[in-house]
Amino acid sequence: QLRGAGLDAEPVEYLHYISSPEHVRAKIVLPDAVPEAAGICGPGVDTLALPIDDAWLRDTGPAFLVRDDGARAASAWHFNGWGGSFARFERDAALAARHTDRLKTFSIGFRDNEFYDETPDALEAARAIDTDHTAFRLTSQNLFDHLYDTLDHLDEPFADSSALAVNILSMRTREHVKVALSGDGADELLGGYNKHYAEYRARRGGAAVALVKALSPLWSFLPASRDSVFSNRVRQLRRFSQAAGLPAARRYWEWCKFTTGEQARRVMTGESDAADMDYRRRVEAAVEGIRDDGTLNDVFRADVRLVLANDMLRKVDSMSMANSLEVRVPYLDHRFVELCFSLPAGYKIGAGVRKKILRDAFASIIPARALEKPKHGFEVPLLHWFRTGLRPLIEDDLLSDDFVAGQGVFDPAGVAALRKRLFSARPGDVAPLVWALVVFQHWWRKCMD
Repeated sequence: QLRGAGLDAEPVEYLHYISSPEHVRAKIVLPDAVPEAAGICGPGVDTLALPIDDAWLRDTGPAFLVRDDGARAASAWHFNGWGGSFARFERDAALAARHTDRLKTFSIGFRDNEFYDETPDALEAARAIDTDHTAFRLTSQNLFDHLYDTLDHLDEPFADSSALAVNILSMRTREHVKVALSGDGADELLGGYNKHYAEYRARRGGAAVALVKALSPLWSFLPASRDSVFSNRVRQLRRFSQAAGLPAARRYWEWCKFTTGEQARRVMTGESDAADMDYRRRVEAAVEGIRDDGTLNDVFRADVRLVLANDMLRKVDSMSMANSLEVRVPYLDHRFVELCFSLPAGYKIGAGVRKKILRDAFASIIPARALEKPKHGFEVPLLHWFRTGLRPLIEDDLLSDDFVAGQGVFDPAGVAALRKRLFSARPGDVAPLVWALVVFQHWWRKCMD
C-alpha cells in the first residue's frame, strides 16, 4: 500500500502488533523527508490496518518476530558491544547471531547425569548457526564446591535449585564476557512450559485426557521422580491426572507447586489460622484472572506475574550480579511483550506444539531436530546429589533431629519422615521440598541463629 502511494523509501522503524484476530496494525515511522501519502499515512507516525489470516501467520507473521522486535533486541546487543549470548534456547542464539559476525554462546550440562545434560544439543545448534560456543559440563563435585557460595548470595530463602547451575554458568561466562543475553520470558509469553501444554490438553478434553485421568491409580503406583525419562513421565502423568478435572484457577496453582499443601503441613510446627489465611490470600492473588471460560493467555499472564517475576528473573539477577555479569532479557522488551499478549493463544500453542509462532519464525534458521526437541526444564540432579555427596549435610547437619528440634520452626517427626522417604527405594518427588528446607536452614543459621 505504501509503495502504491508513491512511497519507495523504507520505513526506519517497525513496530507490529495484533489488535484483533482479524487485523494486524503496523505502526510506521517514516523519515521526515518522505512526503505524505494521502489517505494512507502522514509524515512521522501513522497506523495501517491490514487483514490477517492463517496465510499471513505462516508467511508474514514470523518475519515480524525476526525483523522487528527480535532484530531490535539483537541489534542493541551488537551496537552496544555486549559480549555473548547467555541463552539456553537455540532460537535466542540464532536471533542474535544474525546481527554480529561471531556470536559467543554458552551452555551448561551435567557430566554425571545424561538426563540433565543438554550440552550436545546446544553444540549441534551452535554449529548450525555458526557461533563461538562454550559448553560447561559439570560434575556433582562442581555443584558441591559451589553450594555454600550460591546460598550465601541469597539474602532470603529461595527454593529454585537451578540457582546453583545459574551461579556456575554466570561465573564461567564472566571469564569470557562482561554482558550477556538471556532467553528468559519466552516461555511465559509464548506458552513454552509443560504446564501450559497440560492446560491446553485439559481444556480440550477428549479420549486421551479421559484415559490419563482414569489411569490415575496406576500413575500413583508407579515410581515417579525427576531422575529419569520414565519416572519423570510418570510424575507428569500423575500430576496431570490429579488436577485435570479441577477448575482452571485451582488447576494452574496445582501445576505451579513443587510440593503439596499436605506435605508442607507435615514438616511445619504450630501452623496458625492467620498463616493459613495469608497463604490463601497469596494463592488468590496469584490465580486472579484465570477463568474456566477464559483463554490460555490468562495463564501466560499469571505466569509473568508469578513465575517470571519471582523466580526466573530473581534467580538470574541475583546469580549473575554475584559474579559481576550483566544479563539482558530481550524477550522482555515491552514492545515484544505487548505483541505477544495481543496474539490469540492459538498462535502460541496447539496440538503437539508450544511457542508455535516462534518456532515458525526460526524454522529456516535452526535445525529441525532442535526445534522438535521436547521441553526440558533447567534443573539440577537433586535426588542423586542428596543420596550421595550431600547426604551427611542432610542427616547430620541442617535436617538432623538435634538441629530441627533446637530451632523450633519445623516438626522434628515430619522432617524425620521426609528424610526417611528421601533415602528409601521410592522417594517420589520429595527432592524439591528437601532442597527448600536445606536453603531455609542455611539462611536461618546465617541470619537468625
